[in-house]
Amino acid sequence: MANFEIDEDQAALIRELRKLETSDPVHANVYNALFEKLINNDAFLERLANKMVEKSMLCHVLDSVNAQQVLAADVGPKITAITNELKENVSVLNTKIADTSGIANTANAKIELDGPIKTIAYGSDKNKWAFQQQFPDGVILSLGISETEIFYDYYDGKTWTRKWTR
Repeated sequence: MANFEIDEDQAALIRELRKLETSDPVHANVYNALFEKLINNDAFLERLANKMVEKSMLCHVLDSVNAQQVLAADVGPKITAITNELKENVSVLNTKIADTSGIANTANAKIELDGPIKTIAYGSDKNKWAFQQQFPDGVILSLGISETEIFYDYYDGKTWTRKWTR
């Protein structure tokens, strides 16, 4: 038995379907014509849904990457609050990093890297934050801030190393 061929180029939904009547003959041609339209409509709607999902995913990525994107009313203020608190914590951290007295070995060597390909900031608790920068060569720098400590970790692409804690 042959399967229905699906019209992959169908550009619109077929909105007119023949209504079956009680007087219709019980013949495959009557039902196959209806089934073919229904199957093609289903295939068209699936392609349309997939395109919508792709666009939705793209919009989500743009929202995540571009800070200027418009967000839902309840999300924007939360992100702004987190960003502002992170800026304050980084400012405090910079001040504390400048005062390295008491730290025996701040870093083992000078590390020079090209600009990061990805910067991630996240909070695990109310007063605990981490900031990571990922670089094209696989290196990751991680800076953590809490009420009781500041730490700096370095990932060389193979292993994590705690460079310092204060």
